[in-house]
Amino acid sequence: MALDSVQVMISETKFAYQSVKVRRDSESKTIAKKAKSGWDLESQEPAGAHHTTLKFRRVKKEISRASWVLLGIVGILILALFVVLGIFEDRINGKVADAPSVSQSLADAALSASGPVQLITEEN
Repeated sequence: MALDSVQVMISETKFAYQSVKVRRDSESKTIAKKAKSGWDLESQEPAGAHHTTLKFRRVKKEISRASWVLLGIVGILILALFVVLGIFEDRINGKVADAPSVSQSLADAALSASGPVQLITEEN
């Protein structure tokens, strides 16, 4: 059973890959530098007469679900803070009480654009 669980964990592991093209005389230096950062050398292929392509991989760092939830909550709180500050700023400046409604201003604009109203009846 322990062997099966190890195989499942291996199949669910995701890797990040990186390919680096280096000069042939600096291969060991690049490999050592990447190893310090947690990268494992996967393959080494010649790329022309003077260069080599080194391919590295490491276990992909995943952000947990709790971190995403926390980030969402912080975003909502910041948005709510901006809304509340905007409402209080308008009330302090007296803009909310004197502002006409949108429907009233649209009705006034429609009446002024059409000119005088003419009733059409059967007698006309």
